[in-house]
Parts: sequence; C-alpha cells; structure tokens
Amino acid sequence: MATKRRKYHSISRKTYKRKGKDRTASIPTYPAILPPKKSTTPGDDFYMYINGSWIRHATIPSYLSSYSVSDEIEGQIDNELLSILDKARIQVKTKANVRIQNTNYFIGTLAESALNTSVQPSNVNFVRNLVSKFGCIRDTSEVGTTLGEFIRFQVNTILCMIVAPTEEQTHTYRLTIIPGKLGLPDSSYYLDKTPEKEAAIVAYMQLLSMLGEDFNVSSIETVLGLERIAAESIRKGRDDLEVLVRGADLIQMYPNIPWSTLVLSSLKWPMSKFRSHSILITSKTWMKQVNKWFRLLSIPIWKTWLSVNMLLHCLPLLPAPYDTMDFELYGHKLRGQSEKVPQQRLALHLTEKWLSSSLGELFIHSYVPHSVKLHVLEIAREIRRVASEVVASTEWLHPITRKKAKIKVQSLYLSVAYPSTFRKDKGIVLHPEHLVQNIFTLAEADFVRELEKVNKQLDNSQWDDDVFAVNAYYYNEGNRLILPSGILRWPFFHVKASDGWNFGGLGATIGHEICHAFDEDGKEYDEYGNKNPWWSKQETGRFLEKTRALVQLFDKTLYFGQHINGALTSSENIADLAGLSIALNALKQRLQRKHVSPPVYGKELRDFFISYATSWRTKEKKQKAIQSIFMDVHAPPLARVNNIVCQFDDWYECFNVQPGDVLYKSPEERIRIF
Repeated sequence: MATKRRKYHSISRKTYKRKGKDRTASIPTYPAILPPKKSTTPGDDFYMYINGSWIRHATIPSYLSSYSVSDEIEGQIDNELLSILDKARIQVKTKANVRIQNTNYFIGTLAESALNTSVQPSNVNFVRNLVSKFGCIRDTSEVGTTLGEFIRFQVNTILCMIVAPTEEQTHTYRLTIIPGKLGLPDSSYYLDKTPEKEAAIVAYMQLLSMLGEDFNVSSIETVLGLERIAAESIRKGRDDLEVLVRGADLIQMYPNIPWSTLVLSSLKWPMSKFRSHSILITSKTWMKQVNKWFRLLSIPIWKTWLSVNMLLHCLPLLPAPYDTMDFELYGHKLRGQSEKVPQQRLALHLTEKWLSSSLGELFIHSYVPHSVKLHVLEIAREIRRVASEVVASTEWLHPITRKKAKIKVQSLYLSVAYPSTFRKDKGIVLHPEHLVQNIFTLAEADFVRELEKVNKQLDNSQWDDDVFAVNAYYYNEGNRLILPSGILRWPFFHVKASDGWNFGGLGATIGHEICHAFDEDGKEYDEYGNKNPWWSKQETGRFLEKTRALVQLFDKTLYFGQHINGALTSSENIADLAGLSIALNALKQRLQRKHVSPPVYGKELRDFFISYATSWRTKEKKQKAIQSIFMDVHAPPLARVNNIVCQFDDWYECFNVQPGDVLYKSPEERIRIF
C-alpha cells in the first residue's frame, strides 16, 4: 500500500512480523554451531554448512509456506500471547454483560468473537446484508458515499487515506491519499505472462465466480478487466513524485470524483475544512485513472466492483467454506501452504493487528525484563558509534559529505524493546458474538486515531510497530531505528551469549538498519529525516559503481532454478554487506578493549559468522520461494549469507576457505561499499 518513497525498511526475516524475548538464565543448546552431518564445507556453501542439519530436520507447519528461525521464536511468543488471550477471554466469559472497561476486556471480547464457533454463521449473514445494500446504489454520489465508508473502515478498495508526512517535512503528518490494493497481491500477476501467474489469474476468477454466485453479485467477470487496468496504472505510477495540494485544488484536478459524499462519509469533515486542508497525493497517475473511472463506469459495474472489494476483505474472517476459499487461493495456490491458519491463531493475528498496543503492553509487563532493554541499547549505541566512524572515513565520499554522514548517524534515534508509553484503547464497544462487526469497529477507531495526527508533529517516542515483532525497522521519516522486543531473543541475542554471537546476530541487524540511511532511498534524506539530497552527482555515480558488482553477483545467483533480481534486492543486499561490516568492526573494537587472548579472539570471530548464518536459516516451499523472487525486495536467505560472508577477509581465515572453493573470491574481487 505504501509508495516507493514511503516504504519502511525492515530486516524482513519472514512473512508474518511478530514477537519476543528470553527470560531464561542459560543459553539454549543450539545444534547450528556443530558441524553438519553431511560433507558440506564452509567454502562451498557456508549457509548449508551451518544450517544444513536444521534444514534437513525442520518441518514447515502446514499453515505456513516457510519456516525460519523467526518462526521458531514466534512460536514461543505466540504461546505467551495466546496465554494472555485465554486469560482475557475467561474474564469476558465469566462476567457476561459487563461493559468493556479495560485492556483485558477488549482483548478477551475480540478473542471470544473469533473463537466461539456457534456464532460464526451470523458473520456470513452480516456480510451478505452489507453486499445486498450495494444493490441500492443509484448514482456516483452514492458510490462516493460507499467508497468513503470503505476508506473509513479500511476495506481494500480503489483509494486509501492514511496519515503520513511529506518527503520534505517528515516531522509533520498530512492527510495522504494513496492507491488501494488489487485482488491479487502484486500487479505483475495481471501483467506478466508466466505459467504461474496465468494459473493464479484462473484460480482468482474461479474464486470470484463462486462468490458472485453465492452472494448474488452479477457480472463479476468485469472486475478482472478493471483490475488489469488498475495494475497498469500502479506500475506506471511507481515513480510519480508526491504532490501536496489544497483540497480545493484537488477537487478541480479530479472533478469527476464525488468528493463531497466521499469526504463526508470517510473523514466526517465539512467540505470547507477539506477545501482548506493540504492533502498529500502520492500518485497522480492513479488519481487520473480513478477520475476516469468515475466518468466512464456505469453504476452496475460500480456495484459489482464494490461488492468484490467487500467480499475479499471479509473472506478470511468468515467460517467454512469461505475462509477455505480464501486459503485455497492466497494460502495454498500462491504460497504453497497445505493447511489454513487455525482459528486460534487467526484470533491472535487479529488481536495483534487491531489491539497491538494493548496486547503489547501486557506482553512487555509479563515477558520482557527492563534489563534486556538496557543491555541491547548499549550494543545499539556502540554499533551506531562505529557506523559514524565508518561513514566518516569512506574515501569515495567528499570530506564535507562524510561530515554530514557522520552527523546523520549520530542523530539516529534509537528505539529499543518497547516505547516509553503505550497508546490506550478506549471509547469503543465490542461484542462477543460479532467478529466482522468488531473488526469494522476497531478499524474505524484506528482510522479516527490516525486522523487526530493530521498537521501534528512526529513523536519518535511513539511506535506504530508491534513490540512483539521478530523484526527491525529503519524509517527515513524522523531518521529512526526501531528494535522490537521480539528480535531480542536467542538465537539473535542472549545476555549470556558471547560478544561474537550477539554482534553476528542482533548486531548485524542493527548495522543493516543503520545502513538503510545511506541506500538508494536513505541518501536522499538528511539527519532530520527530511528529503534533502546531500550527495553530489559524482558521489552518487561512485555509489552506483560500487554497488554494480553486488547487483551482478545476485543476478547470477540461482534459487529454486530462478535467477535472483539483483536490482530489485539491491538496497537490502547493500544493507546486509555494509551492516555486517559495521557489526564486525564494532565487535573487534570491543574485543580489543577487553584485551582478549588470540584464541578467544578467533573464537569470537567464528561465533560472529556462525551467528549471522544461523539468523537466516529458513526452509520454504517452492511456490513461496518463486513468489518472493519476483515480489520481495529481500533476496532469499541462502544468498544473503553466501554472497555476503565471502566478501570478508576474516571469514576466510576463520573457516580456512581456499582458492578452488565455490565461494572463494580473490581479495581484489571482494566487494566493499562503506
């Protein structure tokens, strides 16, 4: 949903981003540090040398399409979060008809509405009634009303309104209009002619046909043609520059859009307020297409398209056979899952999405000691300091640019484990018998909270991210790095692990995120997070020259018989390489301060590379792997290990890698960027 400019950078170790932290006194035993059973050597395939035994024995859960170290951690955290849900649900069930007054009642009521199987058929009737009302739409003004309601309740449709800063003033939130989502997860499904994508289109049409017949939606086949046009507009508009305009000008620019009814039903604003407000548009190409649709499409076609939007949005929330239909396409066909997500985990996912702050606060209170936050903050500050030294000594940057780079790193805002305060969920009423209605209620409350930020200043102390996520994020806006509690667990980190292990896992993650401040996106933003390019054309040219070899290396790499797209994954690959380099330098400085003996020094470096490889261990199904290759800006984990470690002289020494080994690179071939 986000534009190229607005995307956040994430270590993105898995599909579902979630959870954790470890309270145990000892480090868990870990087989990945032992030699694998087969004869794989470090110099031929370091990823498999470290992870081969785990990969051969790991089992992908039937409701997932891949399984990684992050999934292992998430399994632990899921159990902890489910315990919170169960306790809250018991409170709700044993105190019937008591008004929801606190966090436990919000969480418990949502969980009960998802898990009480006896009331699920009522959700189908609820959706059926919603769709039937679209048949009463008479003109484009009423289309605008419905579209505005979709926006307010966050139903995927042709337009979406969010609150986000502009590129030039990232500390001020603006009402922002961005393109909506398509029925399939990427525009390439509609535009690229490959057997896999054509098969996905056929399966998608079969799903739409079944829904059209069951919910009495006519001419449903027209939606595919409209979404093909939409996919073309999305692709054409990817490089559009954002535009900040007054609402009055927006109305003049796109006069066919029924703004008065759309604004009233979505924002609840009078038109005078909308006209005077500054609105951010991320894609003029898309807005022109929407304006054209309102001029050309008949009311029956609008009815059909809106009905499809609503049905696809609600489908995974409904009982069988509807959630099964959703799974068969989006889970099984596109991602290779063999079983739909169990209802208990669906309840958890919904709670994580819509009551994230409340759930996160309970999680932190129960499972995350403050001492862990302090320990990790020390590591993060150390790596930030080393990163500032590295960019300040980068020879291919002009001295003035080096100074600015150092200031940007030193200004980086570090958010570790959890925010200083949690947003309180309040002012809403949920019902234990009505799951879909509850989701609409929570979505509207979330939308209203976001609207309250319009024209206000960015608060770096507040998070939009889950504290239990097994992930890490860098945001250009505000020049900030967020490390949720979820990634502060073994094997990424443990308070009793060696320095080498912690710096190779969590440290490399921190370095990775810091380096996004200097990738193709990040170098356009200053130390305040505002778009203010500060590299010369010559420096940008040298940067591209430095990264070209990395792009070519990944282009040549095969995964499941498919070539990785080196250009698509370039920013993440640069962050992997530079981030690991910074973490390694930070580790060496720490070891030197400790005056460790040569044998200990060597062991710490070996732990560093083993930990890095371990952090990427993943097993995935072919469908998921192939989908990721053309959709994901992150390269497959195997390549993120093998193509990166072989650039470091220390790796060759630690594992005795010699000329003739598959991964061997001569010293002059080893890529350095920062």
